[in-house]
Amino acid sequence: MSDATELLIRILEHYMNRILSIKDNPDPSLHGNELLKQDLVLNASETKHAIDQLNDPDTHPIHRSVENTKLLCSAIDCYIHDLEEAKKTVENQLGGARLEFSNIDEEIRYAKGKKNDICNKS
Repeated sequence: MSDATELLIRILEHYMNRILSIKDNPDPSLHGNELLKQDLVLNASETKHAIDQLNDPDTHPIHRSVENTKLLCSAIDCYIHDLEEAKKTVENQLGGARLEFSNIDEEIRYAKGKKNDICNKS
């Protein structure tokens, strides 16, 4: 499996987990909203299907369909946002210390490159 495919799988798994964490959130504004929960489950299911497609070399690349391109672009945006927020959170917890995040920064650059490849196509 290529590095690019492994990155896309990481991104999609992260996105699916984030969707499911929102579905399971005890926030009163979300609690009891069955339509929202159904939509979140549907989105998580579509994301799982995309992961399965990436793991199946006969159906790869998944970003050829419009639906999967939209899904991938949303997942990449979420992934980059969460990585950047994680860095900020750690720095805030350390009183504003500026740490070196070489692994996360490399992952963000790689994800931004994939976003450019997949999402900015005409």
